[in-house]
Amino acid sequence: MRNMRATDLINRLPSCFARAGAASCALGLIFALGLYASPQTAKAQDAIVTSEPTFRAEHAGKSIYNGNPVNIFLAPEIATIHSSELVAVDGSWIIEETQPWGRDVPLERGIFILKRMNPEKVGFLAALSEDSFEGGTAVRGKNYDFAHVSFSASATTTHAISFSLPYLGAAGVPSGLYGLFVAEVPATKLTSDPETGDGTTSEFTDEDMEKILAGDPSYAYVYAPIRYSFPAGFNYINDGPPPCAKDCFSNVLFLPGIESSRLYRAQVVGNEEKKLWEPGVNDELRDLWLTTEGESIRDVYTKENDVVDELPVVGKNIYKSLISKMDEMKTQEKIKDWKAIPYDWRLSLDDVLSYGNNVGGKIYYSGNNRATSTPYIIQELRRLAKNSKSKKVTVIAHSNGGLVAKRLTEILGDEASQLIDKMILVAVPQVGTPMAIAAGLHGYDQAHLGGLITDEEDARTFSSTTPMIYNLMPSAGYLAQVKDAVVKFEISLALSDWIDNYGNLIRSENELRDFLTGYFGKVDAKTGDIDQPIKMNYSMLTDAEEIHAMLDAWTPPDGISLIQIAGWGVPKTVSGITYKGKKGGGVKPEMEFTIDGDGTVVVPSALWTSASASTTNYWVDLATYNKIGNKITHHSLLDIDHGSILEVEGLEKFIADVITNSTKPLTDYEHLSNASPESVVKRLRYALHSPLTLDLYDDQGNHTGIATSTGQVEENIPGTYFVQFGDTKYIFADTGTPQHIVMSGYDTGTFTFEIGEMQGDTVVASTTFADVPVTPQTQVRFDVLSGIGSASALSVDTNGDGTVDSSYASSTGQLIVPEAPPAESTPAPSGGGGGIPSLLPQGTSTVSVVATTTSVIATTTPVVANVLQQEIATSAIPVIVDNQIKKPIQVAIKVPLKKKNNVIATSINKESKPNSQVASVAQATNGGLWLWVRHWIMNTIYSLLKL
Repeated sequence: MRNMRATDLINRLPSCFARAGAASCALGLIFALGLYASPQTAKAQDAIVTSEPTFRAEHAGKSIYNGNPVNIFLAPEIATIHSSELVAVDGSWIIEETQPWGRDVPLERGIFILKRMNPEKVGFLAALSEDSFEGGTAVRGKNYDFAHVSFSASATTTHAISFSLPYLGAAGVPSGLYGLFVAEVPATKLTSDPETGDGTTSEFTDEDMEKILAGDPSYAYVYAPIRYSFPAGFNYINDGPPPCAKDCFSNVLFLPGIESSRLYRAQVVGNEEKKLWEPGVNDELRDLWLTTEGESIRDVYTKENDVVDELPVVGKNIYKSLISKMDEMKTQEKIKDWKAIPYDWRLSLDDVLSYGNNVGGKIYYSGNNRATSTPYIIQELRRLAKNSKSKKVTVIAHSNGGLVAKRLTEILGDEASQLIDKMILVAVPQVGTPMAIAAGLHGYDQAHLGGLITDEEDARTFSSTTPMIYNLMPSAGYLAQVKDAVVKFEISLALSDWIDNYGNLIRSENELRDFLTGYFGKVDAKTGDIDQPIKMNYSMLTDAEEIHAMLDAWTPPDGISLIQIAGWGVPKTVSGITYKGKKGGGVKPEMEFTIDGDGTVVVPSALWTSASASTTNYWVDLATYNKIGNKITHHSLLDIDHGSILEVEGLEKFIADVITNSTKPLTDYEHLSNASPESVVKRLRYALHSPLTLDLYDDQGNHTGIATSTGQVEENIPGTYFVQFGDTKYIFADTGTPQHIVMSGYDTGTFTFEIGEMQGDTVVASTTFADVPVTPQTQVRFDVLSGIGSASALSVDTNGDGTVDSSYASSTGQLIVPEAPPAESTPAPSGGGGGIPSLLPQGTSTVSVVATTTSVIATTTPVVANVLQQEIATSAIPVIVDNQIKKPIQVAIKVPLKKKNNVIATSINKESKPNSQVASVAQATNGGLWLWVRHWIMNTIYSLLKL
């Protein structure tokens, strides 16, 4: 070990300059000599400078060395630390020895000293003066501090130290030169009497060290040799406050889903602007139509922060709670800023990310004003990152916003990892979802306010020319993994031409493209029957396929953690379409449903990106959340589904904790899990194919169906969901509570009413009432006390006079068809659907019963077609007169005992519907000549039954 006194260090200055350079040597001398700048008399304490130990010190994300980490023969670099680059404002240092001290040093004698130099006294000679400390006289806690440590002669040590002098980055701390030293103080000091020369020995204390550093005149005759290491030096530049002093969490950028940004167009001079979305009338929706190339016809813009917080009329929250939570986190200074990013959701992903010109708060993604060198979304991401405490952003994306977010990272390339730390994708159709097929071809579930504002015809016309609907079509990746056919054609003579053109099962990208863009059977979007599909745009579909070829293989960029969240338990989630023959020609689409989704997006698509070290999957149990207890807790009778999933309180809390890096055990977040919930609870599915309304009431009078006051769907009974498409309506409900079905006619024809008891996606029991006559005055009632086994008879008041004209006993596993009267007494059809009016005596009905079997215990045993005479007392059911619920009545129904020889008993095996997300062997073989022949035979028998 080389030790030297101050005079020795001065003598060696020329050789230091020759070896390491003037700057490094001068600064080294400044720190070494300036540290003990008290009066230097013959009897003053000596300073002994040593080259050991060497160390690396880290503070607030910055490192300094007192030795050269590359070459020990070179002087260390003098680091520069900017206040704006620090990640914290505190006195914490982590100091790692890279070379031992040379001998053991106990805690009371080993210290680290951090000194702030006087910026005007940085010259070599000035450093030897008393005022070499910043501010003049050395004052501990103001311009220097020291902390005790111990050293080992045989090993290096890492020390965690805190200095109390004003923190770097704090307001008012000036720029200047700093030095960090290791020192070993003596155990004792020798104090000489200046008159007699006698000396006394005493313990060396921290007070002695403070007086020596402060240049106390009384210490001119104190001898206490102190060993110092070479210093680690740095220049501190105060160029503004550091990005974070507390709660160093990322800012937030939120990307909403389709139809969740309000859109406007400028009105003619002198008038106000016109809001096009949310729409007021169909004419406003037409202003949003695009050309066949996907270009906006009009100059349309959105506005800063103008995302949908709640839906008009019904008042259903969409992003209201999320907006409130983000505002709260900003107010509490947990995050510095956040931004909800509106965008023109009609356009392609690349248009959304290439344009977005902010003109006075109006943001143009299309039209003459769209061109910009700073696309709005990318500009806001960079701004939020620059202004963030962590210098990064957490991206939250809902639905289509997730596709925008994934494409954004591809466009940014390596810059994505520099700007983003986390991505939270909520209910994102990453590889599309089957509902997009139904929405694009038929306008399914796209009408607003029952068609008063937007009808299915306008909706599908609009959708067919917007790139966004094509991005949501099931992709090649989805079809390859899920394997279930997304489109099926019932094998029958009526659909033979359709099958010849498209095949009876569509389950690949090529097959889906051929069907969506083929000409056969397609109708005009605006004027054609909505039951008939329209022709989609080939160019837009192929563009979407190219996008998905990239997005399907997407993984999070390095350094970005991904959280995927899927909604589960909404049984009205479309998993595919089955087309059946329609009376009079054409097809009738019937939706296939799954519980494995949020009402719009199926789970496999929402959790598409493979789980890895940077990807975590979560499920939100919406089935449980929508129960009565939770609705009371959450002060809302409106069900949560895909559009409103961010209103789930447990999910909202989880996202906030992810942003602040403070996630708790999953048990703290209600309804959130890291495994798929189980489908253990049985449910009921009511399906009505007819010109009747379908309404469900509970014992408290709560209603699920179309509200007569607003024309909007309401689902006020907990755990229930309503879907309508044309004359087909569905209600999904939990078992276990009394339910009362009321149906009211609005046209002449016949109706088919199906009741299925479901577990998961499997029908475990079912009953079907088929071809029951209906008129505009018809009132139908049906009760289920718990499961399907407790179902009442189906009571039909044909003329709406309050008296039951016919009743059909419910029989699990049966197809129940009214028996037609003799041919000579059958009047000609009176119009509508061509149904046969009931000529049976009031209060009685003759039925034929065709066994259909349940899907759990299949049976092919013929059921006796004649029902024994019995009296069935129905439970109290509401009576509807002029659309008003009246006092419930009890109805007694008599069924004739006499056998009818003209009734044919047969059986039809109905296969269980497999889980919609699992490949089915039955589906793979659901074709061929025999199946076609079998269907033809059964359809012929069924036709004979009606003669």
